[in-house]
This record gives sequence, structure tokens and C-alpha cells, in this order.
Amino acid sequence: GPELPIRAMAIFAISGGALWPMCRKLELGAMEWTSVVGVLSTVLTAGVMVTRLIDGSYADGGAFHTTKAEPAAALVDAAGLPADTASALVDAANVGASAAGTELVSGAGDGGAAVALLTFVSMLVNSYLCHQSAPKLGRTVDESLTGSRASREQAFDVVVAGGFGLSSALYAIVAACGFLTFGRACGGNVLDGYAADDPLAACARVAVAVCSLTSFPQMLLGLQDGLRDLLELGAKPSDKARFVLEPALLIALVAVLASACTDLASFIAFNGAVFGLLITLGLPAMMVMGRPGLATAAMSTSRI
Repeated sequence: GPELPIRAMAIFAISGGALWPMCRKLELGAMEWTSVVGVLSTVLTAGVMVTRLIDGSYADGGAFHTTKAEPAAALVDAAGLPADTASALVDAANVGASAAGTELVSGAGDGGAAVALLTFVSMLVNSYLCHQSAPKLGRTVDESLTGSRASREQAFDVVVAGGFGLSSALYAIVAACGFLTFGRACGGNVLDGYAADDPLAACARVAVAVCSLTSFPQMLLGLQDGLRDLLELGAKPSDKARFVLEPALLIALVAVLASACTDLASFIAFNGAVFGLLITLGLPAMMVMGRPGLATAAMSTSRI
């Protein structure tokens, strides 16, 4: 029979070998270590980009100025992956390159820049989608603290503001360092611009892969909670209904969809443009406006 494509084999191997062990217990408390590892990996990547910008390795006369980046070769050297598997993983991870890269400049004369900018914004919205974790996080903070309700709500506000603040700072640092290092040649996957024999860049690529893996359990938890609400299964579903929410089944479904979807840039842009904008900007405003008896003057102080 026909052989399974290398890309699909890599996706199923990662799903069974890495994602399934991390998702066997879908609880926020069990995700503490994955969250810490994910944050540290992102900080490491940003640190590498800042270091290479400051030391001028990619500026005129720098050690890597004329070296062409080959991210697949870097994965082969850093992680010991077969060449075909490394190429497949790089192709799967290189989302948004055509939308946020050189076409943003070359298409400026015919409206291409406007389309590319809207696509970029649609992708960027996905970076702030963690609403599915808010109720669970709120309950966790509330149960772990003592004191008045106002003090616990204030602690939750500090956690949310700190998380979004750190995320925004890291996004800004990565975007600024990428453009200041490569200018208009900066691609959608900024790490593609770094040389294959750059040891720090190889570490950053591995860190991004680790960050992607460790953030998956939180997204799967959101999918599980969403299905539970949509199917009205309640907090304690029956054995038959619980099968639908099994992490193994959900991971298998995600793996099949990931294997079938090859145009990740368009998929992410569509998700951000439709669902991302609706969740971040549309639904919150609709919830405020739909609250009965809520005076306009009280909207700024009332908690949603």
C-alpha cells in the first residue's frame, strides 16, 4: 500500500511520544511544570535574538553575515533528527512566512501590503487566546488564597496583568530584534534567518519546539472544556459521554487534522480573523451590552 508521508509520521510520533504523556492529566495544577518550561523556552529564544543583535553577528562584517540559514540542517545537528523528518518539521512550523515576510513590501503597490498586514494582525490575535483557562485559573487563585473577596479578585487581576504583560513584552522584543537584525529580509519564521551553524540559533530552535509542545496541554484542556459545555455533559459525565472527552481521542483527532492541513498560515490567519477577533473583541462587548440593568456609567467598574 502507499507509504505514510514523513510529515504525518512525525506528527503521529510526536503526538504519541510527547503530547500524550503530558496530557494524561488535564488539570491546571498538573500543568505547572509545562508552563514554567514553556515560559523559560520563550525567554531563552528572546535572549538569543537580543544577544545576536547586540554582538552584530549578522551585521556587515559579522561572523554569520553571509551564511545562508538552513533550519532543517540545524535540527539535524541539534536534535539528531533524520534529514527528511527535520525538513518536514520545519515546513510544518514555518507558518506565515509569505504573509509577514517579503511580500509585505513587494506587494505594497497593488494593495498587497494591506492584505498582508490584515493577515498578520489576524495571526497576532491568536497570541492572546487563553480565555478558556480564565475560569479555572480564577477558581485556583480564589481557592489558594485567604482574605476578602476583593483581595482575591485583586490577586487574580495581578496574575492576568502579569501574564499578558510578559507575553506582550516578549512578542515586542522578538519582533523588534528580528527586524533590526535582518531588516526587510526578515521572514515570517524569524529563526529561518539565522545560520545553520550558529549554536545559539540552534538552541533557540529547540527551545521553540519545546515551547510548542509544553503549551499544547492548556489548549487541549480548552478543547475538552468547550466540548463538555457544547454537549452539555456536566461536571460528572457518564462513562459513554466521558469517552468523547478522553485526551487520547482528542489528541488523535488533532493529529489527523494536522496531517491533513498543510497550509498552516492560511488556517491560523482564518482562525484569528474569525474566532480570535470574535473572542477577544466581539463577545466581551456583547456580554457587557447584554447584561440587564447595567448602567453605562457602571461599565468601567463592574466585573464581567
